[in-house]
Amino acid sequence: MMAVIAKIIRPHRRALLGLLCFGLVAAGDGIVSPFFLGQVTDGLATRAFSRVLQHLLFWGSALLLVNLANLGMSYFSGRFRQQVNLQLRRHLIQRAFAAAATETNSSVLLAEALGDVKQIEQSVVQPLINMLYSTLQGSLTLIFVLRMSGLTGVVFIALGFVPAVIPHFTAHWLKAGTRNWQQTNECYTSSLSDTLAARPLFKHYQLVTQGIARLDVSLRQNEAAAFVMNFRQQIASGLVSALYAITTTVALAGGVWAIRQGQLSVGLLLTTYTAADRVVTPLINLTRAYSQLQAGLPLLNRVLLPANRQRHPLTYMPKAAGLLKLEQAVIGVTKPLFQPLNLTIDPGMKVLIQGPSGIGKSTLLQVILHDRLPLAGRMLYASTLGPEPLKQMAVVHQQPFIFADTLSFNLTLGRPFSEVEQLALLQKVGLTAYANHEALSTRVGIDGVQLSGGEQKRLELARALVVQRPILLIDEALSGLDQVTAATINQLILAYPGTVIDIEHQLPPATTDCYDAIIKLHLVPAIDPD
Repeated sequence: MMAVIAKIIRPHRRALLGLLCFGLVAAGDGIVSPFFLGQVTDGLATRAFSRVLQHLLFWGSALLLVNLANLGMSYFSGRFRQQVNLQLRRHLIQRAFAAAATETNSSVLLAEALGDVKQIEQSVVQPLINMLYSTLQGSLTLIFVLRMSGLTGVVFIALGFVPAVIPHFTAHWLKAGTRNWQQTNECYTSSLSDTLAARPLFKHYQLVTQGIARLDVSLRQNEAAAFVMNFRQQIASGLVSALYAITTTVALAGGVWAIRQGQLSVGLLLTTYTAADRVVTPLINLTRAYSQLQAGLPLLNRVLLPANRQRHPLTYMPKAAGLLKLEQAVIGVTKPLFQPLNLTIDPGMKVLIQGPSGIGKSTLLQVILHDRLPLAGRMLYASTLGPEPLKQMAVVHQQPFIFADTLSFNLTLGRPFSEVEQLALLQKVGLTAYANHEALSTRVGIDGVQLSGGEQKRLELARALVVQRPILLIDEALSGLDQVTAATINQLILAYPGTVIDIEHQLPPATTDCYDAIIKLHLVPAIDPD
């Protein structure tokens, strides 16, 4: 447990140091009020009014100092929560881009970044802050009580330790509730994502009611799991509070007996009772916070899973052997999709790869990009492309992604390019209507201007042309376009000053003649069981 908690403490030691310093002063509340309450009570009993006024003056000054310290604690605890949230969400993003996680369902990552991190703030970070303050106040007040009332204080405090046994028996129970909620929350997030994305489908088939009902099942399961998780925490806290009430009543009865025997004054009993409460209450808060912490640790462990950046080693070939080479490469996910491929691509070649839908053209592109290994055979790269061949490749994807941001950002993806260069690129790919200063700052995407399919493909091509890398990979950039738009984009592709690997489903014969090589993919022949 301490190892995982240390991961969110070490990077933010400065905030915790500020929290500790102000917490030490704020924890003095466990001494200030009990001490002066007892002094004022005994002063009133002996009618020493001048001494009472003096105590009241010091009492008020001390409370003011404690309140200022509480304000400092609020500032540093807020900073600590903020910094941990930033750390966790940044870690999730880095993990999402790691080599082994690029195909993780986005809804799972969304559930972790939005739901789990917020839950960790409530069930791990805030309990840690509460545990720190409770430890400070309980320790300081314990020393004070022992010095003031000795044995009587020990009795009050000893009885207060009884509730501390509850978390030991409820920790596993609480963790199970949290894990169950986490699983149902992932299911609901995935179902919600599907339902929102499938709204047109449900409407077209007039199945809106069924779509909502399907989502409602996972919603009810998620809310039921959340209720159980929270109610279990309330039960654990309630058991602690019940034991606290019983032990407090017993301790007060002992104090009354001590007064009757003349061993305590009323003022000292009040001081002992209220100060012991400042020991017991932090103890109760400590056990509650520990229970919350135990319940939240599965979430923290999951979010802090290390980013797996391990990638398969690249295989290079002599410069004279070509730029890219596939040797008896078997392409597929779990089984071969087409016959083994032998292909050598030299610098400057324009290569067209064709095949029917579903044959695995996009999977082949993943192999070339080193996002996936061939099932057998080898993918070889020229040594001149090292140490990172991907940096030498530009990609035009089949389904361009449009950010809900400005046209300028969608073109440059945040890279520093002048407005003049951006306008020239838009002109070059035929987006002349957007080749002006105002259009560059216009928001596009889901909450802005909606680009047509052809405009999105042109923009995707412009992205690849922003930095003209040695190799341009095309993943069915011409699919779904009208003939005029497809012909224009194809001309830009063939005019690219570098090596082009164009993967297309179908092209007119007049267009295919412009390529240096044409590779046709063929399905793996079915095996006759006889």
